[in-house]
Amino acid sequence: MADLFLTRKQLEKLFWRVTTLMLGFDPALTINANKVRISWPTEGAPSWKIDEDVIFLRIYEQDDEFNVIRDTVYQAIDQDNIQQSNAYTRVLRAHWFCYGPNSFDNASRIRNLLYVDQYRQPLADNQIFLIPRIDTPHRSPELFAGQWWERTDLAANFNELVRFDSEVPYLKSAEITVGSDTPASADASVDQNTKTH
Repeated sequence: MADLFLTRKQLEKLFWRVTTLMLGFDPALTINANKVRISWPTEGAPSWKIDEDVIFLRIYEQDDEFNVIRDTVYQAIDQDNIQQSNAYTRVLRAHWFCYGPNSFDNASRIRNLLYVDQYRQPLADNQIFLIPRIDTPHRSPELFAGQWWERTDLAANFNELVRFDSEVPYLKSAEITVGSDTPASADASVDQNTKTH
């Protein structure tokens, strides 16, 4: 067995691909690369037009009680080693920040398609499973440069199975040393014929 988890970059790439497909775009075409974006422009200002539909995606680990529960399993490998597998459920929070004239419709579309097997399967193949209660889209136009930019936010939680494996050698022998904290002079005063229980 091998470790089972996705890095932040792998998570972002997976959710980017699924979101792009949900919007009806082919992820393989470079013309569709900026329909869904992972990060904001480094200049700090919109780098797209007010009438352009753009979605920003942010994924992070959600603090949750399931994150602290660990399941440890040992399995024999050979006569010298066992495999220790530590697994837990990582709770992920995905945010879609939708801009543009179709932002509300795009957020609603993503929300509805998260329940469809065609889009859930790529996530399930990577041990990521939707928690069925998805927030409703929240319309919140944003003021920038004297103009109101249409914006709608959507968020959903997912459970991800995470597992880390390591080999642990068997303990085959141990050196045991017996010592006493009792001073030697105290031992001399003990009557060897006295029995204690």
